[in-house]
Amino acid sequence: MDKDLKRGSHAEQLLRDELFNEAFDTVESAIIDKWKTCPIRDREGEHELKLMLVLLGDIKGYIVEVMNTGILAKIGNETSAKGSIMSQPFNRS
Repeated sequence: MDKDLKRGSHAEQLLRDELFNEAFDTVESAIIDKWKTCPIRDREGEHELKLMLVLLGDIKGYIVEVMNTGILAKIGNETSAKGSIMSQPFNRS
């Protein structure tokens, strides 16, 4: 669980990082620009560019998945902590 929390936190930091997002946006824009100027006859080139876009999206999607796993781990830790408090006997001293 701690590993998931750390990885989730790191993923969240990446997704909030300005430079990281700028890099993704720049690469995505460059691929789209190349795609727009790709000759119609170049089916293989179009396919390669489309594949690049898909893979770029897959990378970002994986990072989002790691972040979400971290969020779920945090919720799980909070829930188990509350459960352990609730299972303690009530002391009326």
